Amino acid sequence: MLNDGNGMMFMPNEAWRVEIKKRTHMLNQKYNALTDYQADEKKAMIKEILGEVGENVSFSGPITFHYGKHTKVRNNTFVNFNFTCQDDGEV
Repeated sequence: MLNDGNGMMFMPNEAWRVEIKKRTHMLNQKYNALTDYQADEKKAMIKEILGEVGENVSFSGPITFHYGKHTKVRNNTFVNFNFTCQDDGEV
C-alpha cells in the first residue's frame, strides 16, 4: 500500500491502475521511437500521454512517465533528454 498524498492508502496493483500504467508505458515506447523529424507526431503523442499540456512545450526524449495523466506541463516548457517522471500523484 502507498499513500496517495492526501493521507489515503492505495494499492498500486489494482487492475485499473495497472492498465493505465501499461498503456502509458506503451505510449512512452512509441514516443521514444519517433525522430526529431516527426515533430507533429511527437506533439500529439505527448498530449495523449499527459493530463495537461500547454502551448510551446517540447520534450527531447527519451521520456518515461509512470501514469502520465497525473502530470501537467505549462506553457513555454522545454524538457531535455532522459526525462523520467514518477507521477503516482500530481506533478
